[in-house]
Amino acid sequence: MSNPALDQTGGDDAWRYDATASSYDELYRVEQYSKYGVLVALLTRYMDSATLLDAGCGTGLLVEYLAERGLDRYARYICLDPSVGMISRLSEKPVDYRVIPVVGYAEEIPLRDSSIDIVVSVTAWSNIGGKREATREFKRVTGRGGLIIVSSHVKHHSTPPALFDACFKKIAEHIDEFYVCVKNSATQPETF
Repeated sequence: MSNPALDQTGGDDAWRYDATASSYDELYRVEQYSKYGVLVALLTRYMDSATLLDAGCGTGLLVEYLAERGLDRYARYICLDPSVGMISRLSEKPVDYRVIPVVGYAEEIPLRDSSIDIVVSVTAWSNIGGKREATREFKRVTGRGGLIIVSSHVKHHSTPPALFDACFKKIAEHIDEFYVCVKNSATQPETF
């Protein structure tokens, strides 16, 4: 699957992740788990019986993290990634029936409008070529009052989602910068 038209840098990076899929968990588990700790306080307020979309899920480290800590209280967990290799690695893991792997792009999410309660995209933001399109798609698939969390590794100096949509507010920095949007809500989560 390739979508270079969506990548403003001139190419599709999914092949790079296909190449590293077999060693990704070993290389990045500790760093990613550290970032997930930032999410837990916010996610647990919204998680019960939620439909969660993990955009740029990679090998599914976040779903593992939640399960290991007894925080897998979601109704469905949709893992979206453009890398066939990453989704294949996820599919090899012992995940439960609620986890649905999907090969696809954040700029063209193959889901219905307002079908998601929580969108999480951890560290994938800098790899998304069509950031404006992804921001629109995150909001399109998220239902009213739903939560969108986007993080970007600080070293990549990516354009923050707040530039494309004022709903996004920076709430934390821990390896990544974390931005949150509560769709169609007058109140935003507090910085923690």
